[in-house]
Amino acid sequence: MDAKPGLQYHGHMFDHLVGSNSNGSADVQLGALESWEINSSATTYTLKLRKGMEWHDGVEVTSKDIEFMMAYYSRDSAKCGACPIIRKAVAEVEIVDTYTVKIHLKNPDVIFMNNFSPVDGDMPILPRHYLEQVGENGFSEKPIGSGPWKFVRRSMDEFIEYGANEDYWNPERIPNFERLRLIKIADATKRVAMLRSGEVDMAMLRPAGEAFSMEVLQEKVEPLKQDGFTLKGPRYITSTVLRFFMSYDESFYTSNVDFRKALALALDVPSILDSVYAPEVASLATGSAMFSPVEDGFDPSLSNYPYDPESAKLLLKKSGYQGETVYLFSIAAYGLTEMLQLNGLIAEDWRKIGVNVRIIPSEYPLVKVRYHSRPQVFEDVAPAPVFHGVDYQTMPSVLGLIKRYMGSDGVLAYHDPGKGDRIFEEVSLISNPDTRAGRLREINQMLFDEYWAIPILWRHEVYGLSPKLTGWQPTHGTSSDLHFETLSLFP
Repeated sequence: MDAKPGLQYHGHMFDHLVGSNSNGSADVQLGALESWEINSSATTYTLKLRKGMEWHDGVEVTSKDIEFMMAYYSRDSAKCGACPIIRKAVAEVEIVDTYTVKIHLKNPDVIFMNNFSPVDGDMPILPRHYLEQVGENGFSEKPIGSGPWKFVRRSMDEFIEYGANEDYWNPERIPNFERLRLIKIADATKRVAMLRSGEVDMAMLRPAGEAFSMEVLQEKVEPLKQDGFTLKGPRYITSTVLRFFMSYDESFYTSNVDFRKALALALDVPSILDSVYAPEVASLATGSAMFSPVEDGFDPSLSNYPYDPESAKLLLKKSGYQGETVYLFSIAAYGLTEMLQLNGLIAEDWRKIGVNVRIIPSEYPLVKVRYHSRPQVFEDVAPAPVFHGVDYQTMPSVLGLIKRYMGSDGVLAYHDPGKGDRIFEEVSLISNPDTRAGRLREINQMLFDEYWAIPILWRHEVYGLSPKLTGWQPTHGTSSDLHFETLSLFP
């Protein structure tokens, strides 16, 4: 039960402590907690559980269940993405009363509660009484939760079926259908055929974590739209970014802001995306890298970098570039095979302004060894190593990404790692979420102006929906919080 990819299948019967709305933002109306407070030192969180919640067997949800889930997700064998964070962070769980719990942390953490949302975390609340009664094997065979759907039955590797929870605590989220059946069909063509025939009402056109096929998806999108099918799904699941390695070393061109800006302005990213993707599959990334629309600090007023090849040529000359090889590492990260085509188009645009580009086909483990080594291993690709990478939404929140990419202990993809460390330390101490979001927007603007990286696109999950369905509100920023209870029939 404790692995994020599986939440696409079994998450429908659970609640998260922190609910998220369709925009990926925390929403107290949709989670098990009615409120939470943080102390001034960001070391103690006081959680207030919603009253009136029941497990599917009719037993009330209480603070003991929160205490239990903390212990469950902290065990050594727990495999969820956020489990190691809980294991290292939590010092003590204190039950105050039936609906109140205090969580004491070993160290300050202003974004600790993000781990309990469906966007950044993968730890739904669990029934202590039932798991202790039937054990993990019994729970796996016949699970219960507190969510809008109740487990009915399953056939391994074939389907899983749920029934509507008519007693769900949130009346606005009681399902409009009696049954929900999820069918496992590996072949995308067969899924589309079943959708067209009416055998299924929805079909996933590109499963998360599997290789993307441009031929299959682009062949199917337009005909489905023309035939009245709706194309929809959770957005901002992955993002792709061009990062400049060794930008902290003045002997590399990547340290020169004019060089980085030249490469940014040379790219006609909208045209590149149009030639590779249907609009439902990917959209143009805006602002600075790290700040998608589901992250704190996103600024809708920031655009993408404009396409200006003439200015790019002048900046390239100003940077002192004299025709040296620019090495573009090209990998099919997360199985996204279209990355290879994207990198070819990126290289074409750079060549148009006079950049001598060499694409280096590689694999992620090989690139990882280069940037994790100290000193980093990029001398053989000096003076301009660039990497087009993918950030999956299961990665850390924006604060974690700052540490990962900008700090001195991470990827070292920022031109001033010491400054990155100071930014991380500063933001880590801002406990007020509105103040923190405001500061992150300032950082977004600063990074945008520094051309520290070039955001390319945001990738989305795409489902085909029967014309008779409406109202679907999946949570953006994750492929696993699908909220099928929001679906209804057209009146």
